[in-house]
Amino acid sequence: MKRIIIISLLVLVAFSANAADFRDVEWGMSKIEVAGREGGQPVYEDDYMMAYIVDLLGAEFALGYMFYKDKLTNARYMLMDESVQGQEYFNLIESLNQGLINSYGKPSGHGILWLDSGYKNDTSNFRLAVKNGSVVVDGEYETKKINVYFGVQGEDNEDLFFILYTPKDLI
Repeated sequence: MKRIIIISLLVLVAFSANAADFRDVEWGMSKIEVAGREGGQPVYEDDYMMAYIVDLLGAEFALGYMFYKDKLTNARYMLMDESVQGQEYFNLIESLNQGLINSYGKPSGHGILWLDSGYKNDTSNFRLAVKNGSVVVDGEYETKKINVYFGVQGEDNEDLFFILYTPKDLI
C-alpha cells in the first residue's frame, strides 16, 4: 500500500499542472528558453523539434518539444524502453493514466478498447497484444489551458505509447 501511495505521488508530481504549462516551460517559449529550463543537451534537435531522454516511473521515454516559428507549440512523451514488457507494461499504462487523472480529472475516450478478445484477460502479454493490434488505449484530458491525449496502439509488431500535450490556443 505504501508503494502505491509513493508511486501515485511521483506520477502526480510528473504531471501536475502548476504555473508552467508543461514541466517547467510555457507555450510560446523559444527553443533557447525551453533548453534553458530543461537543462542538459538534447539528444536530437532541428528547426522544429528538440528531444531529450527522461525517466517516468522507471521507464525510458523520449520527451519531444515541437516548435513553429521558434515558439513552443506542443510537447510529448514517447516510450522508448523496449525492456518494459508484460505485466510491467500494463502497470506502467495504469500508473501513468492514474497520474493524469489525478492531475487533470476523468478522461474522455475509450480507456482500454479490445479489438480482439484473445488477450483480454491476460495482462502478462499486454505489450504483445498492443503490438499485434488486439488492443488500444486512449484518453483525453483537459484543463483551461491545455489538452492532453494519452494513447497506446500498435500493429505489425510495433507499438506507439505516447502522451501529447497541446495548448488550447495555439501560438
